[in-house]
Amino acid sequence: MKKALWLFLIFFLACATREPEPMNAQTLSEALQLAKQLNRPLLIDFMTDW
Repeated sequence: MKKALWLFLIFFLACATREPEPMNAQTLSEALQLAKQLNRPLLIDFMTDW
């Protein structure tokens, strides 16, 4: 159990120290092109106040 906790802690710290690069795109086509260049998935988040 201690070994699993240490592995989780090391993994968490390794992931937490890497700062993501910002993706500043103004249009959907720019965002798709940038995501493809950076080899990242694209999350489209929207909301409404109906």
